[in-house]
Amino acid sequence: MFKKLLFSLLAMLMIYSSAAMVYRIFEPQLDTNEQRDLTYLEYSTLQNYIISTGESSKHILFFCSRSDPNAVFVKDTVLSTVQSDTGLSISQIIEVADITNEDPLDIAARLYRDWGIQEMPAFLAVGVQNNACIVLDRLEWDESDPFTAMKIEDWLAANGFKTGVYSQ
Repeated sequence: MFKKLLFSLLAMLMIYSSAAMVYRIFEPQLDTNEQRDLTYLEYSTLQNYIISTGESSKHILFFCSRSDPNAVFVKDTVLSTVQSDTGLSISQIIEVADITNEDPLDIAARLYRDWGIQEMPAFLAVGVQNNACIVLDRLEWDESDPFTAMKIEDWLAANGFKTGVYSQ
């Protein structure tokens, strides 16, 4: 009886050890290029936030909705490629203006009125002048010519975010 119990205990220990060893060998690795730490800003407080940062500040905003497949593709795939290509810390440069919870019947008109955005998703370089937000540059989605990593890298470089590729 004691031998059967000891043998069962050793067999269970062997199975557990084997499973733990196999898991450690094939353990998923952390993808350091993922954009999980982007700053999300509510659309309703966006202008006040930008104005509060002062006239010397410049913001790169990514206007998107978490329910828009194009925006999800850009955020999860294209921006990861931009970060790995350029070495820029995208999460420290780009702030996400989230419109997911906004009224879908009203948001298109508000985006055009407030920011001049006609197509979503969109990137905007925004500054403050005379206590008001001004759009310095914009890059909007185009179905016939969607965002690529190179297009966003060129746009970031044109807005002062030089990378190793552009610093020569």
